[in-house]
Amino acid sequence: MKSILKYTGLSRRVPTVPNRLSLVLVAPFLERFFQTLEMLDDNTFATVDQATRAVHLLQYLVSGQSDTAEHLLVFNKILCGLPINLPVPRSIELTQEEVELVNFLLQTVLQNWEIMKNSSVENLRGAFLLRDGRLVEEQGRWVLVVEAKSYDIVVDYLPWTISVLQLPWMEKRIEVDWKTKA
Repeated sequence: MKSILKYTGLSRRVPTVPNRLSLVLVAPFLERFFQTLEMLDDNTFATVDQATRAVHLLQYLVSGQSDTAEHLLVFNKILCGLPINLPVPRSIELTQEEVELVNFLLQTVLQNWEIMKNSSVENLRGAFLLRDGRLVEEQGRWVLVVEAKSYDIVVDYLPWTISVLQLPWMEKRIEVDWKTKA
């Protein structure tokens, strides 16, 4: 699929992407998540339709919503290996299996993040997943700067790294700048 969905370069700067950038927190779980849903074939999305569905699944993961304006799906498209200028439907209807698996993934994140294990999915979404930031493409990579909040110190206690992200189906890595100390 990488060759089919080659980035066209029509838009190289995405100065601000509201409310979606902290998906990097759950990135280590995404490959297995999509494998469980049988969306991957040889470590890439089997079809463009599967990748498009994945964009909306990520949106549901972040916000609990499956109906979202296109401009709010830019980062999701990048994480799913889609060109940012590829139109996607505004919404999808989620299956019960998808909803349950999203909830399981979020609970797994909380259980594996010791300092957050007694927190709720709603708190995880509100405090960390729905986060503004700046995303810029430069020199063959994406650079993501996440908006800092005072409680971000707990990000230092993640048992996995989020500084560099490249899922098997992504052409370009994402370098993450998430300031957790004042």
